[in-house]
Amino acid sequence: MVSKIYTYVPNIIGYFRVLFAILAFMYSHDDFIKFFVFYAISALLDMADGHAARLLNQCSQFGALLDMVTDRCTTIALMVVLSHFYPAYTNVYISLIVLDIVSHMARLWTRGESHKIVKPNHLKIMKVYYGNKYFLAFMCFASY
Repeated sequence: MVSKIYTYVPNIIGYFRVLFAILAFMYSHDDFIKFFVFYAISALLDMADGHAARLLNQCSQFGALLDMVTDRCTTIALMVVLSHFYPAYTNVYISLIVLDIVSHMARLWTRGESHKIVKPNHLKIMKVYYGNKYFLAFMCFASY
């Protein structure tokens, strides 16, 4: 029997996010406008899935994993595309890929929880970044 978790609204949003990311990278070398539109839609869906999970009380480990793996894959794909357009910076992009993966995995392995959970002993800048959903949304979307 298939679990209901796979049909949770935030996970369905996550599936569409993956679809739009794939579409974006299909056009990454040929049509910058289509790439940007599809990538932007994927980014907006990234912001929407977490809000939907909390609003509908449909948080799940599967959804968190889907979100994190999609984040890592789209970041890596973007770095690969950028290294194609700017080959002189390939080592920088490789370093950013490694930093992204290692920092997220280290956080999960050492703490066993998401880095987005604000704790009282966090640095002030982390509290500002993760504690204000509008600031976090702005910073995440601005990074795209």
